[in-house]
Amino acid sequence: MRILNFLLLTSSLTVLSPILAKRGAKQASDSELLKLSCLVYDDLSFYDLRGLESEQSDYSFISSNSKHNYYFNLCAFTNKACGEDTTQAFGIRVDQNNQCTKLTGNNLQSLNTSVEEYSDGERYVQLKFAGGDKCKEAGATNPEAKYSMTLKLECKADGKKEAPLNIKTVEVTDKCAPIITASHKNACPVFSSTTFTRFFVDRPYILGPIAIIFGILVSFQGRKFFPWTIGVIGCFIGGGITLLLFSMSSILDSIQSSQATDQSTFFAILTFIVAGIIGIFVGFILQKMLHIGAAILGAIGGFFIGVAAYNIIFFSLKSEILLTSCSILGSLIMAFLSFRQYDNIVIFGTGFIGSYSFTRGISLFIGNFPNEILFFTQLIEGNVSATWETYFYLAIFVILFILGVVYQRRIRVQDAQNNYIKF
Repeated sequence: MRILNFLLLTSSLTVLSPILAKRGAKQASDSELLKLSCLVYDDLSFYDLRGLESEQSDYSFISSNSKHNYYFNLCAFTNKACGEDTTQAFGIRVDQNNQCTKLTGNNLQSLNTSVEEYSDGERYVQLKFAGGDKCKEAGATNPEAKYSMTLKLECKADGKKEAPLNIKTVEVTDKCAPIITASHKNACPVFSSTTFTRFFVDRPYILGPIAIIFGILVSFQGRKFFPWTIGVIGCFIGGGITLLLFSMSSILDSIQSSQATDQSTFFAILTFIVAGIIGIFVGFILQKMLHIGAAILGAIGGFFIGVAAYNIIFFSLKSEILLTSCSILGSLIMAFLSFRQYDNIVIFGTGFIGSYSFTRGISLFIGNFPNEILFFTQLIEGNVSATWETYFYLAIFVILFILGVVYQRRIRVQDAQNNYIKF
C-alpha cells in the first residue's frame, strides 16, 4: 500500500514548489530542506513534525547521571552554537566545564527516520542522528565510534499542538548514544491507516503479488489498458488527497483520540465515504479525458526531469530559484508535449508507474525500501546516501522500465503496420 504514498508524494510536490520558490540564500535552502525531512511516513501513516521546530530556543534537559546539559532541535539545527565551532548540528552536549560536543552530523545524510512499534502495538516516530564528534567516553568499546542521538516521538492524541514538547525519559546508558523519548500532539499521524489496511500491510503475501502483477501488466500493457490505469490512479490520488486534507483539519482526530464520541466517529466514517466518492469521480473523469490524464503523467515526470537536470547542470550554483524554475519548466514542457506526443507520454508514464509498482511489490517481501521523501530531499541537497538495497531496487526499477518501454513501443509499431495493411 505504500504505492499510494508515492502517488500522494508526487501530487504534493505542487504544494511544496511555492516553499522552494521562497528560498534565495543557502541558509534558507538548508532550513527548508530540514523542514521537508520532517515529513515522515510508513505504510499509510503520514506524519508532519514541522510544528515541533523550536525557532527561538532549543529543547534541553540535564542528565543527572553524567551532569551534562543536552540541547537539541527538531526540523532544524540547534540555535545554540557549539562553542567557537561554527559547524551546525541537530544536537549538542555541554559539560560542567562548558566544553561542547556535537552529538550529530550537520547534513541530512546523518539522519534516518522511521516509524517503529512497541510490543503493545503503539507506534512512534524515530529519528536517529549519527555523525557526531568522536566519542571519547571512558569504557567505549569502539575507539573509532562517534556520538549519535536518537529521538523517539510518541503521539499524545489528547494534547494541544501549541503545548511544549513533553520529554518523558532520557536514556544515557550508552553515553555515546543518548536516547530521548518525548510525546506531543504533532507526533500523531496526520493521516493513519485503519485496522483493515494494517491487516493487509502486515501480510505482504497478499499485497505483494497484487503490486507485482499490476506492475507487470502496466509496464508491458499500459498503453493498451491506459483508460483503466489512469482511472485507478485518479481514484487513489483523489481519495487519498481528500483524506489528507480532512486529516489536516483535525476531522479524523477521533481515530487517534481515546475520548472519541459517537459524533466524532460518525464524521470520521463520513469523511472516508466522501473521500471514496471523490476518488471514484476523479478516476471516472480521467478515464473519460485520457489526454488530461496523460498531461498529469507528463507533468509529474517533467518535475523529476527538471530536478535531475538541475542537479546535473546547475547544482554548483546552489540556486533554489533556479531549482524551482527547472522543476516547474520541466512539468509545463512535458504536460504540453503530452498533447503532441500522447502515445510516447503514455508509454513512458505507464512504464514508470508499472516499474515502481513491481519494485514496491518485491520490497514488501525483502524490506528496507528507501523512504522516497527523504531520498528526494537528499537528492535536492546533492548528498544522497544509499545502501545495497537501494541500488538493488533501483536496478530492478530501471531494467523493468526499459524493457516495458521498448516492448510497448514495438507493439505500437506492429499495430501501426497492421492498421496500414488493413487500410
